[in-house]
Amino acid sequence: MPYLLNLRLGLVAQRLRDGEDSIGEIAHAAGFVSQSGLNRAFHRHFGQTPSAFRKARAPVKTSAP
Repeated sequence: MPYLLNLRLGLVAQRLRDGEDSIGEIAHAAGFVSQSGLNRAFHRHFGQTPSAFRKARAPVKTSAP
């Protein structure tokens, strides 16, 4: 399960960095029940909110399993 969550969060990060979809649309497409669920998981994984990540246009760092 942690592998799949890491994969989903990596894809979310790429879409936040490269796309213009809303965070809610990205959350739904990534399989999160709500935007708040994505926000919590994203903050635990990346140390910042999805909106802060998008504003910073930070490079996506993924961890190998």
